[in-house]
Amino acid sequence: MDEATEFSAPGPLPIVLNRHVELVQQYGPVKAIPSVVKQLQQSPTEYGMFQETLNNHYKMLLGRSRNFYDHEVSCFDTAFMELMLDAKTHPGALSIYVDEIIGLKPLSQPQKPEVLRSALKVRTMFMNLVEAQLGSGNQEIGDPPGIHYLS
Repeated sequence: MDEATEFSAPGPLPIVLNRHVELVQQYGPVKAIPSVVKQLQQSPTEYGMFQETLNNHYKMLLGRSRNFYDHEVSCFDTAFMELMLDAKTHPGALSIYVDEIIGLKPLSQPQKPEVLRSALKVRTMFMNLVEAQLGSGNQEIGDPPGIHYLS
């Protein structure tokens, strides 16, 4: 196999890479926490669920290859990861998380808080089920074979 074909892959990868760059440019300048997240801060329980699901998503992505050819992450995930700063969360990363990853972007502002609360409840229930399965000794849930850990 020659070098020209060795690194080529099917599909519109340049489009995905361009979209990733566009997302970082769009959300990178964001300086304010999204209003829907500010509303969650009124309730320590709800904001705690938000932080837990956000951290869970971040940790999950750390265990995946960021190479688009591996199909383990999306352009939204890589932009989210790029905007995360040292243990502090960049407002742009929060915006990508609620708008693009959870999927609130197409909703009107009044709809977002209720939908976000529902999404957080579902994600929290799922995380608790996985944790319970792992704690019970059922190791069928875990890292898939061939997982790529980033250093």
